[in-house]
Amino acid sequence: MNARNLLSLLLAAMLCISAGCSRDKGDKRGLHRPRLGGALVQLGDHAAHMEFVHNAKTGDLTAHIVDAKAATRVRLTQQTISLTLTSRDGDDATGQLVLGAVDDSALGEKRGDASQFAAATEFLKGRAQFNVIVAEVIFGTETFRDVSFSFPEGNETQTVALPK
Repeated sequence: MNARNLLSLLLAAMLCISAGCSRDKGDKRGLHRPRLGGALVQLGDHAAHMEFVHNAKTGDLTAHIVDAKAATRVRLTQQTISLTLTSRDGDDATGQLVLGAVDDSALGEKRGDASQFAAATEFLKGRAQFNVIVAEVIFGTETFRDVSFSFPEGNETQTVALPK
């Protein structure tokens, strides 16, 4: 391959990368980044995401509901989200946690119209890693059940539950 062909090939590759031709513009399935530094959990085939933020010192766990691109808050009508928690410390401990919708007057959010759900539990105090099963999230007309992931990894790269 001569220098001119190599240069042309390199320029074409650079244009492809900068234009984003590695995936279809209508494809919502690219990897996303958590905006708040938490664990990003996709719902279904990228219908939406939940970002879980945990404070191991206090045992707080907050779920932020965001759109398919993990960029914009999305409000849910449900008032709670139930979780099953399992230790990854080898002690087989489990716990239940019900996250409640958070009232946020600055965002105009209230129970039944919220994008943030939170609660605290002794089970999560001092734990940096744990497994989670989200019992049910109702997103628009779709219901997602038994969505599982490991914290702090999330499931953005794992196979996820489709709506039932």
